[in-house]
Amino acid sequence: MLNSEKAVNRMSRRAAMLTIAGVAGTAGLLLFGYDKNSASASGGPPPTPIVPTPTPNLTLLTYRGHTSGIVSVVWSPGSQRVASSDQNGSIQVWNASTGKLNFVCANAPAGPTRLAWSANGKYIAGANGSNVYIWNGNTGALLKHFKVQSTGVTSLAFSPGGQRIATGSYDRTVQIWQVTTGAHLLTYNGHNVAGGAPVVSLSWSPNGTQIVSSSSLLGGSGESSTSVKVWNTTTGKDVFVYDASHPSNAVAWSPSGSLIASEKYVNGSETIQLWSPKNSSGYGLIISDPLSVQKIAWAPSSQYVAFVLSSYQGVDPRSRVEILSAAGKSFMLDYTGHQPNVRDVAWSPDGSRLASGADDKTVQIWQAPT
Repeated sequence: MLNSEKAVNRMSRRAAMLTIAGVAGTAGLLLFGYDKNSASASGGPPPTPIVPTPTPNLTLLTYRGHTSGIVSVVWSPGSQRVASSDQNGSIQVWNASTGKLNFVCANAPAGPTRLAWSANGKYIAGANGSNVYIWNGNTGALLKHFKVQSTGVTSLAFSPGGQRIATGSYDRTVQIWQVTTGAHLLTYNGHNVAGGAPVVSLSWSPNGTQIVSSSSLLGGSGESSTSVKVWNTTTGKDVFVYDASHPSNAVAWSPSGSLIASEKYVNGSETIQLWSPKNSSGYGLIISDPLSVQKIAWAPSSQYVAFVLSSYQGVDPRSRVEILSAAGKSFMLDYTGHQPNVRDVAWSPDGSRLASGADDKTVQIWQAPT
C-alpha cells in the first residue's frame, strides 16, 4: 500500500511553462541566432551561436489525414513515424516531421482498432473486436490475422523483444500469443473472478518476465474484485496484488523498470499511483479533476508521466493531456491543443515529442519537456 500521498501543486499553464523555460534556457526560439556581444569590432572570434531551446507544449505538427475520430496512436521505434487509427477503421502510417503519408495498412477491419508497434520495428499490431491483426511495420502488408477472445479485446501490447503479444479482454482474461504464428502461449485468469471486471490495460516489464494488468468497468460501477496485479509471463502466477479494492482504468510500467503507474479514484479524486513493482511502496499524485484518467504514458527517461483526461459520458471541453513529474513534487504542464475528447497519447521513443489523438479527427505532435 502507499506510504504517503503527496498533493500535486498545480500551477497555471503560463507559470509551468516559465518554470520549465527557466531551467532549460531561453524557450521558444525556432531559428539559430547570434550573440552580437561575443564578437569584437575588429573582427575577433566568430559570434557564439544561441542554441534554440524547445518549448514544452508547442504544437509541431497537426496530421489531418483521418475522416473520423482518432482511436489509437503509436510511434515507430526510431521516432520517425506514427501509426494512427480512427473510428472508421483506417490505419495510417505517416512521417512525424512532415505529416506525409507513408502507407495505409492493408486489409484493415472496419471500426475502431487499438494499435501497438513492436520495439524491433518489424510489426504493427491491431486489435479489433475478437481479432488481432499483424502488419509489416515497413510496408503495411497484412502478415497474420488470428482470433483471440470471443468477447472482444480491450488492450494489447508487444513484449519488449517483439516476439510475443499480450491481449486483455472483456472476458476478464489476459492472453499471450506468438506473433508470427498466432500460437496461444498462456492464459492469465487473475481478474476472472466473482465481482471482476474486464481487463482494460496491461503493460510488460522492460525485461519481459512480468506483466501488470488492471480491470475496470470504465466509468461504471459494481466491480469488487482485485483490479491491479503483477504476474509472471511464463507461469501465469501472481507475483503480488497491488490493489484489492479499487478499479483501475490504466497502468504503465516505467522504462527504467523501477516504477509502475496506475490510475485510481479515491475519495472523489483521481490519482496516479506510482509504486515499486517489487514491494508496492510508493505515493500518489493527486489530480483534482472531474475527468477520468484513460491512458498513461511514461517518458523514455522515466522522469515524467503523461496521461489523458477525458469523459466517458460525452464531449467535455476540459479534456486534455497532462504531464507530471514522476518525483511527485510539481505539476508540469497540460496540452489543450485538441477539440475534445482526447483519446490517446504516446511518447516518442527518443523522448523529444508526444503524439496525441482526439475526436477532432487529428493527431498532433507536440514538444516534450526536456
